[in-house]
Amino acid sequence: MGAAEPRDTAPILIVEDSPDDFMITRRALRRAGVNSPLYHCVDGTELRAFLQRRPPFDDEAYDQPPLLLLLDLNLPGEKGHDLLAWLKADPATRVLPVIILTTSIDERDVQACYARGANSFIKKNMDFNEFVSTLRTLGRFWFDCVALPQM
Repeated sequence: MGAAEPRDTAPILIVEDSPDDFMITRRALRRAGVNSPLYHCVDGTELRAFLQRRPPFDDEAYDQPPLLLLLDLNLPGEKGHDLLAWLKADPATRVLPVIILTTSIDERDVQACYARGANSFIKKNMDFNEFVSTLRTLGRFWFDCVALPQM
């Protein structure tokens, strides 16, 4: 794949319960030049439905699987730690790169996420311009520098 192709066409799945945080992340990604389609789930139930192609994620709008997942830890119901463990235990989703994007600054969360197979851990506690810069770096790395597996 060429550098421009995956960056503009490969979907990113964002699991984030806060509408405000999702909108800020979307805006920051766009400002960072990451123009990939964005899929959004608000909790573990929606994430499981999405990845298993169950309603409301069973129509053609979701045909292209995500090449990257941004996962918040502090979700209602099933927490991000548990979802990460589930994702990495399932052969169908094990190869999906999971980036933890959370407000947590607890070192135990960092350790636990990497132990469960997270590909990186980004703290959201930054100003907007710094967030844009971080997401620009994330986009360059994941879409321009590395080969990503197909799910």
